[in-house]
Amino acid sequence: MSGRFIGIDIGGTASRWAVVDQDGELIARGAAAGATGHIFNPIERARLTMTLQAIGQECGAHLPLDQASLGITGYGSGAQGEIAALVGSTLNIEPKRVAISDDMELAYRAAFAPGTGHLISAGTGSIGLHIARDNSVIRVGGRGLLIDDGGSGTWIALEALNQLYRRIDETGGPADAAILAEELFDAMGGADWDAVRTYIYGGDRGRIGALAPAVATAASRGDQVSLAILTDAGVEPGPPWPGSCRSNRINANRLCGWHCELASCPQTKPD
Repeated sequence: MSGRFIGIDIGGTASRWAVVDQDGELIARGAAAGATGHIFNPIERARLTMTLQAIGQECGAHLPLDQASLGITGYGSGAQGEIAALVGSTLNIEPKRVAISDDMELAYRAAFAPGTGHLISAGTGSIGLHIARDNSVIRVGGRGLLIDDGGSGTWIALEALNQLYRRIDETGGPADAAILAEELFDAMGGADWDAVRTYIYGGDRGRIGALAPAVATAASRGDQVSLAILTDAGVEPGPPWPGSCRSNRINANRLCGWHCELASCPQTKPD
């Protein structure tokens, strides 16, 4: 037994990992590209494989490992066997020593003991999560950008693009969203439709969500359209919790994800 353990947080935009010893002392840490647990999609399976391979190469000096614990966005228990085998092959660890959950359950357990808080995450996607004392899970939202993901980085980016192009269609130019247009087009590599189309439709939700800081930058420069979008985004991830969850009268809440970074813009801070 090596006495070394790895924890991996795989999100849609980026992944992070850390190797610790049996006393919990940090040995090494690093980052890798984002991925998802949607291995039913061949493209997503390839992304996850590449991310795990990159992590395996970076932490190679610390192999073998006694155990791996992963939180993966989009993970479903039906994929446990396949993903554990994939982790085993890339990190040279027995699949039975691989523990997997979705990334939000991992985040919740890092922040709260079961039954003691609510976690709201607004990252690439968005979700509200409560794990009860009996370990039952209550989820609100988290159904992806095609259905909702309100207030997430992806939502912010798409809302900004929608409002920008409405102005362009109506007036022939960005009008009062000129600063927003400048920041978005710069982030996407061009203002013509070919550049925008290639960026939005040629990537994944993580790439779209990566435009959220451009919206925050525009807001910090005084763009009122951007500021309104970020203000609305601050309300969106606060979903109506089911009565069974509200009745617990829990006052401990934690917000994580894009909002914690975007809130650093002076204009986006609450009074």
